[in-house]
Amino acid sequence: QSGDAAALETVGTSPAFQELMATTGRIAAAARVPVLILGESGTGKEHIAQAIHRLSSRAAGPWVTVNCSALPEGLLEAEMFGHEKGAFTDARQARKGLLELADGGTLFLDEIGDLSLALQPKLLRAIETQTFRRIGSQKETQVDVRFVAATHRDLSAMVTQGSFRQDLYYRLNVGTIEVPPLRERAADIVALADFFLARFAPTVGCCAVRLSEVVQQALAAYRWPGNVRELRNVIERALILCNGESVQLSQLPREISAGVEAVLSPADQALASDEDLLLSTVEQRHIQRVLQLCRGNKTRAADLLGISRLTLRNRLGAIELPDEA
Repeated sequence: QSGDAAALETVGTSPAFQELMATTGRIAAAARVPVLILGESGTGKEHIAQAIHRLSSRAAGPWVTVNCSALPEGLLEAEMFGHEKGAFTDARQARKGLLELADGGTLFLDEIGDLSLALQPKLLRAIETQTFRRIGSQKETQVDVRFVAATHRDLSAMVTQGSFRQDLYYRLNVGTIEVPPLRERAADIVALADFFLARFAPTVGCCAVRLSEVVQQALAAYRWPGNVRELRNVIERALILCNGESVQLSQLPREISAGVEAVLSPADQALASDEDLLLSTVEQRHIQRVLQLCRGNKTRAADLLGISRLTLRNRLGAIELPDEA
């Protein structure tokens, strides 16, 4: 996954993306500064967090992640801070927490907005003093950890509501990165789709090597409420359904294809849902229709098409046609 994250950092030419990566690089260089990454679900906040670690002087150190919404409060505290033997009923032996495991590196706190109010002051103390106590211990443990947190929530509003501590918010909000939604990176949509196409085609056993023109139009026109994650899922699904060399409109979810179908004529839709909108495909079909009209008479068909019989044969290539009448 870290390899994908590194590759994704190069996929994009939009001003919003370029500004995002420039900010990420600057903040990464300040290797002790806490970081808060904000953005809608699916925008790639964890990829940005990985980039911060990889571009910093801590890159050779450990990269440790914890999802603050995945565990109940008691388990999350033990996971983060560790515990001594006998600290609670099932603590049969001492165990290091994620803070110790991240010593010398980066601890990524995903969904920090879901951290309980009871754990927030303990996390704040760890950030400010770089020390903590395992559960059941009076001993202070010293660490050297960079804290990177991410959330899709509005933490400033949560502070006003009293569900997130103001002091923790201010401490995290030193190096802030706002990840733009995909709809604000419209120029990057097709490039990202091509990236996922190349990434997933081999894994699903698909031979698709490109997106048809009309599929590119549909992807670019869609609003992507699920952002980059939704685009990734759409391309993976399309590859599973694909049975040719290009992804077609019919292989996209209805909510995406509908926007383009609304402005296509029925004939255009039929063409778009078949092989492609390539000029060679259109030309080939037109020649075949003329040949059918001429009942296979190549000389007559060539006259109607305004080309020589030799040119007609060259254009047809390997297509088998009925003998000339």
